[in-house]
Amino acid sequence: MIDALSALAPAHREVAASALAAVFGAADLRIAPAPGGASSAQGYRVEVGAERYLMRIEGPRTPLRNPHQYACMRIAADAGVAPPVIHTDDEAGVAIMRFLPQRPLADFPGGPVGLARAVGELSARLQATPVFPVLADYRDIIGQLLAVARGRFAPGLLEPHIEGFQRIREAYPWD
Repeated sequence: MIDALSALAPAHREVAASALAAVFGAADLRIAPAPGGASSAQGYRVEVGAERYLMRIEGPRTPLRNPHQYACMRIAADAGVAPPVIHTDDEAGVAIMRFLPQRPLADFPGGPVGLARAVGELSARLQATPVFPVLADYRDIIGQLLAVARGRFAPGLLEPHIEGFQRIREAYPWD
């Protein structure tokens, strides 16, 4: 496994070695970066024989981090709306799940009708899942995200959006 870990960022090697050993023992594996994603987490594709997995290692923890993310991953996976979760370690900030290869929507079995039917079935499974643990008042979360984004865009660019959000926040009854 030592050679396989060389594909990882040095800061991730110890966490990865522990998680991989817990799941795969001393199995021969290959690791490669898996770019993408919307968070600061780094993804790695892990191959063990013919099986493929995705290992996700969190970046530095910030106030915007969802402390329930691993519980949410398991709820979604158990409902079949996300890849099966093999291993999580909240303290270390690592998760290992089945790797699902991408495929073009044009190749979906049954064409557009089959895709529409599958999206409906997926939506029904999602609606039937247990409610995710409460993170916070979502108005506050959106406000925090806008505050962070405001500092990353040209001055004034997000002001109409922030003002619109404030109007919604004041007018909409939240419960």
